[in-house]
Amino acid sequence: MQAYIARRVLLFIPTLIFVTIVVFVIMRVVPGDPAQLMAMAGGESSDVSEERVAELRTQLGTDKPIHVQYVKWVWNLLHLDFGRSYWFNSKIYDDLGERLPVTMELTVLAVLWANLVAIPLGVLSAIKQDTPADYASRIIALLGIALPNFWVGVMIVFFLVLFFNWIPPLGYEDLWENPVKNLQQLMFPALALGFSNMAFVARVTRSSVLEVFREDYIRTARSKGLAERAVISRHALKNALLPVITVTGYEFGRLLAGTVIIEVIFVVPGMGVFLVDAISRRDFPVVQAVVTIVAVLVLVLNLVMDLIYAWLNPRISYA
Repeated sequence: MQAYIARRVLLFIPTLIFVTIVVFVIMRVVPGDPAQLMAMAGGESSDVSEERVAELRTQLGTDKPIHVQYVKWVWNLLHLDFGRSYWFNSKIYDDLGERLPVTMELTVLAVLWANLVAIPLGVLSAIKQDTPADYASRIIALLGIALPNFWVGVMIVFFLVLFFNWIPPLGYEDLWENPVKNLQQLMFPALALGFSNMAFVARVTRSSVLEVFREDYIRTARSKGLAERAVISRHALKNALLPVITVTGYEFGRLLAGTVIIEVIFVVPGMGVFLVDAISRRDFPVVQAVVTIVAVLVLVLNLVMDLIYAWLNPRISYA
C-alpha cells in the first residue's frame, strides 16, 4: 500500500505541471489585455495612450516572454506565493483564505445532503423493484439528471419569493460566528448544487444493490434464515457502496469546480464568484491560482477515495 501511495503522489507532479501549462497558456491566448483593460478603467478608450499601456504591462510583468512569465510564476507557486491580483493589487493568498472555506463548505453540504437522500432512495428502489416506490424513485432520479443545477437554483429562489415571500440572506456570516445564519445562506445553494448529484448517486446505488442481490453469498445468507434487514445491512450494502464511494469522490470534485453559477445566483462569496470576476478582468494570477488549487484538491480527493475503496474491499490489490 505504501508503494501505491508513493506512486500516486508522484503522479501529482506531471498532472499539476500539465494543468499549470494549460491554464497559463489559455489565459494569454484568449483575447483581452489586462493592461489595456486597466488603462481603460479610468476613462474612454480614446483617452488611453500606448505609453500608459506599455507602462502597465511593465508593472504587471506581461511584457516579458511567456516562458519567462511561466517560470517565474511556478517558482513563486512552489513557495506558496500566488502573487497579487492585477486589478486590486491584493495578495491572492489572503483572498483564497477567505473564499476557499466558503466554497468547500458549500460543496460539503451539497454532497452530504445528496448522499443522505440518494443512498436510502437507491436502496429502497432496488428492494422494491418494479413497484410504485421504485417508479417514484426513478422519476426523481431522472428529473435530477435532466434539470441543470442553475435552473434548479433559479426555481428555488423564485418559489421562495412567490409562495413564502422569503429569500435566503444575501449577507454571509462565518460558520463559527453565526452558524444559524450561515446555514440559512448556504442551505438552498447546497440544495440546488447537490440535486443532480443526488439523482446520479441514487441511480448508481440502485444498480449496484440490484447487482449484489444476484450474488451467491446473498442467496446463501437468505438460505441460512437471516432476516432481510440483516442480509441488506451486513452483506449487501457494504459491497454495493463501493461504486457509490467512487462516484461520490468524482462528484465532489465536479461540484467543487462547478459552484460558479450557484454562487452567482445566491450571492455566495466563494471561489466561483472570485473566478468569474477574475476572468472578466483578465486577472491572470487569480485565475491561475484558483484553477491550480482546485486541481490539487481533486487529485488529493481521488487518492483518498482510492484508499477508502481499498479499506472497504481488502480483496483489492495494488501490486
